[in-house]
Amino acid sequence: MKNFKSFRSLGLKLKSLNLLTGINSSGKSSLLQAILLIRQSFTSGSFSNPLKKPAINLGDDNTLIKLGTLQDIFNEKANKDETIQFIIHEKEVTYSFSSMSYESLEIKSSSVDGDISPQQSLWIGLNIFSKGFQYLSSERISPVESYPNPPDGSSLFLGAKGEYAPYILENYGNRITIDKSLLHANTRINQDTLLWQVNYWLGEISKGIEVTTKPNTNTNTTELIYNYRKNSILEGNRKPQNVGYGITPALPILVALLISKPGDIVVLENPETHLHPYGQACIASLISKASQLGVQIILETHSDHIINGVLVSCKEFVDNNGGLDSNNLKVFFFDQNAEELVSEIVVEKGGKIMYAPKGFFDQISIDRRKLMGF
Repeated sequence: MKNFKSFRSLGLKLKSLNLLTGINSSGKSSLLQAILLIRQSFTSGSFSNPLKKPAINLGDDNTLIKLGTLQDIFNEKANKDETIQFIIHEKEVTYSFSSMSYESLEIKSSSVDGDISPQQSLWIGLNIFSKGFQYLSSERISPVESYPNPPDGSSLFLGAKGEYAPYILENYGNRITIDKSLLHANTRINQDTLLWQVNYWLGEISKGIEVTTKPNTNTNTTELIYNYRKNSILEGNRKPQNVGYGITPALPILVALLISKPGDIVVLENPETHLHPYGQACIASLISKASQLGVQIILETHSDHIINGVLVSCKEFVDNNGGLDSNNLKVFFFDQNAEELVSEIVVEKGGKIMYAPKGFFDQISIDRRKLMGF
């Protein structure tokens, strides 16, 4: 991408699992937003309608993201006769969008006109436009009594906040069979459906917890109900507000990963939110399994537990215990104060990182040295 937000120019080669790291406001979200802009521009018709001039759709209340106007996304250091560009290389095909120059566009517009290549009808071949696409923002669902049903009942899209996860569990929980490589280690025979696996993984995050759903036809919503299993007995029927806060935001992440198939794309923001370190490690394990299956995951994180969980999976792969092949992993470090704004951190076989830049999850070591008087 060129002249988009803080980046004059940025090119990254992505693998199956891509971890975006770095301090706040270093550009990680900008990369995710570029991907989401391209998808929503195509699905909303800004790219795909051959009767209209191609345009980037900066979003409204009904799109994945809402970024304002051209003035909000154009790089401050770029000249006004320059353009914004997005280029994707996939399967030996190059797809590109180049806007009109800044000076020739309406800066207050939420649509940015330009030209694309190849023609609109060929863009449908991009994986980013497949039905197997999920985006979960850092503002995921919070504990409330009920959640909306999607306008398209046949879609498996969870919503940007994961708000449709309860509906999908209610309607597909016993119908979707999960790939064997994603099954929880404690899975027994005939327990390979979505609802079983969500509860296995959820019970790993918070021991003994299980979730069920209940449709409310009067309000066109779906309710979540939590129980705790102790000594094979279910206790409770608890509303989401009456269990740990982190359980509900984690639920759509589990659903998104478990229903994913090879070739799908999952974009995640801060999957660690509100989770205990052990729960974060569990999420990292499932993320690694899905990536090894062939799901492309692009993930922004501020958690060393997510990073370490992925590295542990790389060690498990070497030990022939499942896990993630480090060749399928990319770790990027964003630093707006460095000469190279985005650097790639090399992960060797077995999950070892030999050369990590300053600021890459080193705060624990810094604090420990201070506490020990060094």
